Amino acid sequence: MATAGDTTQVKEEVKEVVTDVKKDSKDIKDTKPASDDPRPSLYAFIRDVIEKLLESNPEIVPDFIAESDKLNSVTGISTFNREFPDAASRVAYTLIHGAQRMYLVNSVLTDAYSACTNLQSRTTVFNELMQGVDWGTVNVYSMGGGPGCDVVGVLMWLHRFGLRPKVSASVSERNEQWEGIAKTMLSMLKKEGAKTPQHSYVQNLWKKLEGGNVRYFAGGEPSVKQTACNAQADIVLLPFALGGLGEDVSECLQTTLDAMKPGALLVYLDHCDSPHTELINNLSYWSGLRRIYFMKEMTMSMPKYEKSEYLEKWSTSMEKAILRDSKCTAVVYKKPSGYAYDRRRKMGRREQEAIKGTQIRLKKTNPSLRMFRPTGA
Repeated sequence: MATAGDTTQVKEEVKEVVTDVKKDSKDIKDTKPASDDPRPSLYAFIRDVIEKLLESNPEIVPDFIAESDKLNSVTGISTFNREFPDAASRVAYTLIHGAQRMYLVNSVLTDAYSACTNLQSRTTVFNELMQGVDWGTVNVYSMGGGPGCDVVGVLMWLHRFGLRPKVSASVSERNEQWEGIAKTMLSMLKKEGAKTPQHSYVQNLWKKLEGGNVRYFAGGEPSVKQTACNAQADIVLLPFALGGLGEDVSECLQTTLDAMKPGALLVYLDHCDSPHTELINNLSYWSGLRRIYFMKEMTMSMPKYEKSEYLEKWSTSMEKAILRDSKCTAVVYKKPSGYAYDRRRKMGRREQEAIKGTQIRLKKTNPSLRMFRPTGA
């Protein structure tokens, strides 16, 4: 039988154990480094990619800095408007415009999807694309995608909204040498490393890419294989590409529009003063496409957490700071299909909050922008 003295002794022992556990828990909590880790950054990712490329091509460093100065403007954002004959120019383009192109595509898809979705009825103009998301596969085709930056932009958009399909991607480029840059970039997405927020973010992007690779096609004009990829695509990207097609621009654009499947989206980006915006508006209308999102002058600034210090290893040798702001025209078209705007899908909290936050921002910055409302709402 236990006595009062035994009970007191047990209580003292329990008190000591609890004190030790609390102390150990405090020590463990104090040693966690997660709170000190910086926010995931594309500039940090681009820095790692450039270091890897220069490590394998050390002889191009002097020319690389000179080419970076030449490309450090809004007019240098297209890979179709000029030649990139050597490795130095292609690596310089990745440094100056790589992260910017990723954010541009991500921003346009984010704004367009949010503006074209009604949270109350859970309906969206993107219903065919969302059906592909539910089935687990989304096909992307980019004309003039350079080192695959636009494909990464699509992966960023899917990640932001918590969507988890596998992305099958293909890119058409004038110079087939861009594929080497893209392979290095994708290998850096896949690279194993310390479990930091930065590493987890880039690995989550890579996991969304089917096969972890992007198919490349050389040549500016659409070939049979390119047209086939275009016809299978759920998202067709035309980023600053039309200006480099010369006299064949109308014919190439018409081929691209005609090949699109019903329900597919066309994301068009170009300079604000480009004459091709009127051309694509006219051709898309007569090809049966409908404009679902239009921003005549979209201003895109790199987020504050994308610190310039990440790239200062090379920017300090340049004539001016690396470009962080750009203006462009952004238009999203959809090729109508037999589906009506009545598809309802379960939205996760992450997706709902991302849509709601974007809609609030769009209403503040663009009061005249009309949000999608389903028929009868």
